[in-house]
Amino acid sequence: MGGYGSAYLGIKYNHLFSSVSILAGALHTPDTFRDRRRAIYDNVFSGDADYASERSPWKVIEQMADDIRGNVNMRVFVGADDGLLDWNRNYHVVLDKHGIEHDWGVVPNSPHDLETVMQNWEGEFFEFYGRAFADAIADGE
Repeated sequence: MGGYGSAYLGIKYNHLFSSVSILAGALHTPDTFRDRRRAIYDNVFSGDADYASERSPWKVIEQMADDIRGNVNMRVFVGADDGLLDWNRNYHVVLDKHGIEHDWGVVPNSPHDLETVMQNWEGEFFEFYGRAFADAIADGE
């Protein structure tokens, strides 16, 4: 659940994070969590729909858009053959809707597998991180 956590925590606590990288994020809604990953839903959210909703990357982006716009480096990338493609594309659309600048891309010939994604990445995989750390150093963080 790295992408979900990155999206939620990086946006919610944007005063602590200068960058958010979502790579093939399992960007569940509370409903998809409940329906598809019930054990996690019950364990993490105690089966509470309101609690799950408040900790959703979909809700936090709606709440925090003004705070992160122009202040947080973001990227959303996913493999073209990844079952999470639609969720990531939809999150990209929401970021665009809120005017949040971010890197977006679909990596060709790539399932939900980091090694394959890195091999098929067009450009420099670590460029985002270099930019993120350079910005943080320039800001004195």
